Amino acid sequence: MDGEAVMMDVNQGSYFAINEVGAHIWAQLETQQTVGALIESVRTSFSSDKAAQLEPEISQFLRDMADKKLVHEVSG
Repeated sequence: MDGEAVMMDVNQGSYFAINEVGAHIWAQLETQQTVGALIESVRTSFSSDKAAQLEPEISQFLRDMADKKLVHEVSG
């Protein structure tokens, strides 16, 4: 929907919307990614030269997704 995504957790019966940047990150997470790679992907895809501002926002988005058990951190 205009670059945004609506996600549904069928196990919990809840849904939420993510904006265009969140939808971009979600698509990138189809494969294992580092936070640095996600920052670079967002920076280049959305023509942002503010990588320092992107890191806390992307990290918070990932924490929110982890809290909802939609993503998990993989070490190694």
